[in-house]
Amino acid sequence: MPVRELDSFSASHQKPLQLIANRGASGIDGHVSSLLGLASAAADCTTVAGLIGDLAFYHDMNGLLAARDCNATLIVINNDGGGIFRYLPQTGLETFERYWSTPTGLDFRHAAALYRLPFRRVSSADEFEQALNDKLAQPGVKIIEAVIDPQQSVERHRAYWEAVCKN
Repeated sequence: MPVRELDSFSASHQKPLQLIANRGASGIDGHVSSLLGLASAAADCTTVAGLIGDLAFYHDMNGLLAARDCNATLIVINNDGGGIFRYLPQTGLETFERYWSTPTGLDFRHAAALYRLPFRRVSSADEFEQALNDKLAQPGVKIIEAVIDPQQSVERHRAYWEAVCKN
């Protein structure tokens, strides 16, 4: 869902910004590895940041092994599973949580520790802004885990679209 949100809600900006999206066979393949590959090939002055859903991050955590020689900030949007499926009609099914949402209950600080990477977990916009500014200023690979409430995310998304459509 992060790339869809960025595509839908990002405003124009005066600074040059290059957006690159990766969609594997299942939509979650190779995101960490692709981001670190981009960071490895980036010019010295380029800031590389990646917005990755929690399942995509989980699916390619071993890509963090490539984090030794590059600069990147990974932003993991943790809505505890397949939040994108909350936008579909099957949310009303009795088996939705188990078979569609697939909650993991993971705390990604353990992945950061495994690969010896700086980590910060945030749960508010203010915390996120501070963490992002701090991490972007640091060299190497860093991880920010942004924990969001999946139901609140869907509600805010729909409210935003309603407001846009009214104008």
